[in-house]
Amino acid sequence: VSFVTSSLSVFSDDTEIDMNDIDPDTNTGYLLFRNNSWFAGPSATLKLVDEGKTFMAITAGYDFCFTNSKWKSDYAKIINPVKENGNRIFINIAIPFADR
Repeated sequence: VSFVTSSLSVFSDDTEIDMNDIDPDTNTGYLLFRNNSWFAGPSATLKLVDEGKTFMAITAGYDFCFTNSKWKSDYAKIINPVKENGNRIFINIAIPFADR
């Protein structure tokens, strides 16, 4: 089981901001979106060992999204938000830096 939080920031270089009028409706040069999703799925790990010490571990798996989460914003109301419910495949390679 894993919990993933994502954020998306959109910037516009050509926006002028009037510091006397900082209403978000009139200053649209920056948008911040966030999304939280829960996943569950199988994974397998292969450890490469030399003289009893792990020198690399490779984990591969597939996660199924079991939430239907929408992108949200702390500062604005989002009309027609995109729902995230896609599955994902992952590969993780871990190389320890210290002897175990």
